[in-house]
Amino acid sequence: VTGLPTMRSEKPGWVGLKCENEEMSLWLLRAIVVENVCVRREGTVLFLPAGPAFRLEKEIKNVITVVAKTHHYWTEHRYS
Repeated sequence: VTGLPTMRSEKPGWVGLKCENEEMSLWLLRAIVVENVCVRREGTVLFLPAGPAFRLEKEIKNVITVVAKTHHYWTEHRYS
């Protein structure tokens, strides 16, 4: 959705999204939290929840939608 590389997490239940820099990772983290999606950060990598009980039409769709929306805000509107 974002074109950003993904990373495996050493901790089960998370998938990593490598941001361009720390400013971007902090901004996206805050924007994602406001959307009520759990997220954590290690440096420039955001870790988003992913689990075997996640349903495509519910949890997965919610995480993808929030990441797409916040990434769009970051890339298209932050200097407007």
